[in-house]
Amino acid sequence: MIIKNEDRTKHIRHGVRDGHGDVYEELVVPPEELCGNGRLYAKETLKPGDSIGYHDHQGEREIYFILDGKAKVVDDGMPSIVLKDDVMITGSGHAHSIENVGSKDLIFMALIINESDHE
Repeated sequence: MIIKNEDRTKHIRHGVRDGHGDVYEELVVPPEELCGNGRLYAKETLKPGDSIGYHDHQGEREIYFILDGKAKVVDDGMPSIVLKDDVMITGSGHAHSIENVGSKDLIFMALIINESDHE
């Protein structure tokens, strides 16, 4: 299967998780192509000052891979700065947020996958 750039779903989401501004979201693959293993694989863009609000995950984990820009993230209440090539992982029962604190677009990949019990 080939999914051309012009065929991918692209949309703007406003006030995501009570965040500020807009999230420009490009689905890398539609959710049904994740074979029931997750619900999101997308390239996300936040303009300077925009954010995705603090929220938790239950039964899933979300992975952010920063492609460009500078972000302030809050990981279980602990703020940190992340930059290009950094990764943030938020597992089930944990919470996070992300805000563009740089002067250019913050671009990152977001992957939400189901979290199985494995001990």
